[in-house]
Amino acid sequence: AIAAAALGLGLFAQAVFVLACAGKLNSGALSALTLAAAVLAVPFLSRPLPPRLPAWNHAQGAAAGLLAYAALCAVVTALAPPVEWDVLAYHLALPELYLKAGALFETPWMIHSHWPRLMEVLYSLPLAAGSDGTAALIHAGAAILLVGAVAASAGTTPAAWTAALMLAGQPALLRVAGTAHADAATALFVFAAAYALSQWEDSRKEGWLIVGGMLAGLAVSAKLLGAAALCAWTLVLIWKTRRPREALLFAGAGLLM
Repeated sequence: AIAAAALGLGLFAQAVFVLACAGKLNSGALSALTLAAAVLAVPFLSRPLPPRLPAWNHAQGAAAGLLAYAALCAVVTALAPPVEWDVLAYHLALPELYLKAGALFETPWMIHSHWPRLMEVLYSLPLAAGSDGTAALIHAGAAILLVGAVAASAGTTPAAWTAALMLAGQPALLRVAGTAHADAATALFVFAAAYALSQWEDSRKEGWLIVGGMLAGLAVSAKLLGAAALCAWTLVLIWKTRRPREALLFAGAGLLM
């Protein structure tokens, strides 16, 4: 579920990017794409579980409360009008320009337009509906999903709560979680890629290598810093396996993204 959620978000953003490259970035095409994605996602959604109160002790209950408060802060911040320079200067300005042109185009006067733009094109979705605040909600959702993925990966052990609290309490994450940045999404893709690689190490199924490579590639597409993870893991795979096949599968899937 961790890898699937991150991969779904990334592939949907890539689909929007393809629309922009094809010169079809408009509200009609975006609405059709969103509807198609929703229809495709329905068979993969698990049945909702009946609501029940978890059997938490006092420490776990306090940790859950703190995590819920951090998530609430991110959502409330996201609902406020954007004021950060980065957000107004290019994270939302670029997709606004792309929407007006109906396509992706070069803006030589803005250096930020030459950086990876996966999240920026995704923000064109709420901007097309006239809601710049919803763009921040997308990033807040990625941050909440990241913290949840970290907790879920460790099960219900004390380590899960500790890891989730340490991540949710990071000032850097708290500052950008409720804004239309790309950092939380990049961290989500990197963590999901690490999870996929751990699954490959346990099962040796090549499908996990491909999924991990795709997620690492999505991290690069969201923020150039993600290239460090893709390159490092490729070198680690060569060192661990002593053959190029696994590294080529991983790096090849990443480069496709």
